[in-house]
Amino acid sequence: MAEDFDAGPVSAEAAYPVVGKTITMNMDNIPLGEVLRYIALGAGLEVHVEPHAVILSTPGTVQRWGGDTTAIRRKLAAIVIPQIEFDDFPVAEVVQVLKRRSIELDPDGEGVNIVLHMVNTGMTADAGGETLAVQWAVVREFPKVVYDTPDTDVRDDFRECVHWDPHVCTNVLGYGQVEFCLNDAVTSFRVTAEGNAMAGQPGRGELVLDSRTQMHVAANVPVALSAGDELRLPVVVTNETDAELPVSGAIAVPACLVLPGGGKAFENATIPAHQAKTFHVAMAAKVGEGTMLLTATSPAVTDRVTRHVAVAPVGFPSVESQSGYVTDKETVKLVLPQSTVDGSIKATVRFYPSPLAAMQSGLESILREPYGCFEQASSATYPNVMVLQYLRRTGPHNAEVQKRAVDLIAKGYQRLVGFQCKSGGFDWFGREPAHEALTAYGILEFTDMAAVWGGVDEQVVERARSWLLSRRDGKGAFQHDPRSLDHFGGADPQVSDAYIVWALAEAGVTGLEVELEQVVLNARTSGNPYQIALALLAKAKTEPSLPPVVEELGEALRKCQGPDGAFQGKGASITGSTGHALTIETTALAIMAFRVGADEAANRGLEWLVKQRTTGGFGGTQATILALKAIAGTGHSAAGVVSVSVNGAQKAEFNIKKGEEGVVTFPGLEELVHPGENTFLLSFAGNEKERVAYSVDVEYTTLTPKNSEEGPVRLDVTPGKSRLGVGDVIPVTLRLQNTSGKALPMTLARIGVPGGMRPEFKQLKDLQENGVVDFSETTPREVVLYFGSLPASARKEVVLNLRADVPGTFTGRASCAYLYYSRDVIWWAEPLRVQIAP
Repeated sequence: MAEDFDAGPVSAEAAYPVVGKTITMNMDNIPLGEVLRYIALGAGLEVHVEPHAVILSTPGTVQRWGGDTTAIRRKLAAIVIPQIEFDDFPVAEVVQVLKRRSIELDPDGEGVNIVLHMVNTGMTADAGGETLAVQWAVVREFPKVVYDTPDTDVRDDFRECVHWDPHVCTNVLGYGQVEFCLNDAVTSFRVTAEGNAMAGQPGRGELVLDSRTQMHVAANVPVALSAGDELRLPVVVTNETDAELPVSGAIAVPACLVLPGGGKAFENATIPAHQAKTFHVAMAAKVGEGTMLLTATSPAVTDRVTRHVAVAPVGFPSVESQSGYVTDKETVKLVLPQSTVDGSIKATVRFYPSPLAAMQSGLESILREPYGCFEQASSATYPNVMVLQYLRRTGPHNAEVQKRAVDLIAKGYQRLVGFQCKSGGFDWFGREPAHEALTAYGILEFTDMAAVWGGVDEQVVERARSWLLSRRDGKGAFQHDPRSLDHFGGADPQVSDAYIVWALAEAGVTGLEVELEQVVLNARTSGNPYQIALALLAKAKTEPSLPPVVEELGEALRKCQGPDGAFQGKGASITGSTGHALTIETTALAIMAFRVGADEAANRGLEWLVKQRTTGGFGGTQATILALKAIAGTGHSAAGVVSVSVNGAQKAEFNIKKGEEGVVTFPGLEELVHPGENTFLLSFAGNEKERVAYSVDVEYTTLTPKNSEEGPVRLDVTPGKSRLGVGDVIPVTLRLQNTSGKALPMTLARIGVPGGMRPEFKQLKDLQENGVVDFSETTPREVVLYFGSLPASARKEVVLNLRADVPGTFTGRASCAYLYYSRDVIWWAEPLRVQIAP
């Protein structure tokens, strides 16, 4: 009968608290599996059989891990208890008795691990019957590689974490087993095991494994290069044997690298026993990317290893774009300056046949930008929530798109919960004081997320909701911590209040009548379409019958619309967006308030909004998220044939079939684009009156920066020296200045790092801990520094240390500074150039 476990968990309703429940039973000659079934029925528990344990749990509190349970089910059936007699025994004590008896009666002497997970209002019972507080932690995930064979001709797997298993269960004797493959690195690996016993005692152990081969080759390839870089790549060959080895080496390089001396790295070299030799191979870089293959050959063994190489164009990045709708034919003319750097042009045409396509493209645009703070990380996750909302609303589901969205939401959620403050609210970087409007944004996203994905912890949302409601002042407004407002620039408190009330209303929070009345009152006299749209959205959400005040707010908002269809907000948004970014956010909110298709103002706003798309997104993260929310409500999908020609040359066409909703991309058009005027002819042959959204983007670099003279920030970057040797560290001084007479919201400084150099990560951590910067992150080509605010006319000076690793002559990416939520206003600084001797 124990095999009946295959039917799934056994459960019974319990009308009493589980913790403290006792068991009374008297049975003879019964399999262990059946004993556990009867205990579960009597105590109102579920039974879960896992590969290494049987779990008795409160219904709905344990997620199945999966795996092969054949061996443990066999034991549950084979271990027969001769006699069982319990008279009003606590469940925890019964479990301990059964674990001991299973060891005694198991011919293998292992027994069955029985885990008791009894939950009552956030409590769980340990092995002794005591209650312990439960605090769940999000499980991290790492890629798992399964190889068909342990042998390999080429070493190409260099993952840092080769195995991660959060679900290792030991048997009753404390033994567990894991299996994994090492990566292809010739090095030592540290294995760390951490866990807790049933009574809560922590345990930890470490083991070091060595992975060696007789002879191996390695090269320290810079993670990013610029066109024109000349490097002397250090190739290291190591002899691990007891005798000297004759070795020859070769390098096969991709098209983005040029070897002046051909493909020979070295030949007829002799490596002494247990020693290594370094050979410097000269090569030059040009735009492109590919894979380098290093080969070292000796009489006994041959070693091959691959390394990815990426080479970017030099100069100052720029982009020319045009977006809109095409019904039949649309002509787009883009002009590139004559100073455009050769090989730097990248031209792409995209068509968006559905809101789903817009969401996917918007996500990609967000992921290309830094996203180290809560709002940015949230915005990198939100498009996937919208994707699932759209699939649920429209159907039939695209299984592949749905799976990718779910996976990305799970990973994003793991990061987001780390930004919650102890108070329960959220902050840009997870530090007190929490930020009221930002917490409202988090509640809004988590609520939307929970509706389409089951992994949201309601306690996280409830803590945020409770904290935010506790910030009410009792007079219809919210308290705003002055440090938080000053630190992040912030919006006018009335604007923040309107955003908070809208977000809480969308999240289904009730009891906001006083705050909503005040928000509406403030909006009536504000003349600010951003604030009016928020008040209108909140009022319409709480009173869907559209009372007269909704009509009044709608009329006030309609009067704010410009001739081009846009709504220009006043002041700043909750994230501090100004200028064009604020106009995008405001127009998106107005579209959402008016409902596309039902109101001419919304339709005109949508026409303008779609034309603001650049490289798939709408500028800053908040602008992109609100724009996508507005577009998602259109429900429009197109089908037909699209084609593209550039400067008179027909490139390609694509038939968008009904139900095909992904982005249609025509990449690689740069071969037809040149400095000067370029003409793109876009065609769409669909049903009558049907149209499809498009964007044309030409990215390129120039040797002269296109600085925004009207912008409020200036940046200067100066290296301590430009000639150095491998191992040297040079200070790089950046000077950031606020040229305006008012405090600025979040500002980013992105410092380009030349190939062959790297930042000192401990120093970046020290800068953050000492309050010099609010946050920092790195990419293969730059260090990104976050400044939560810049006081009026402030000057910031920060020294970064860069270490030289690879000899050669290198030019970094151009450095820049800008307000994060006004990405279109930017100031560039000259790239760093260094010469590194071996």
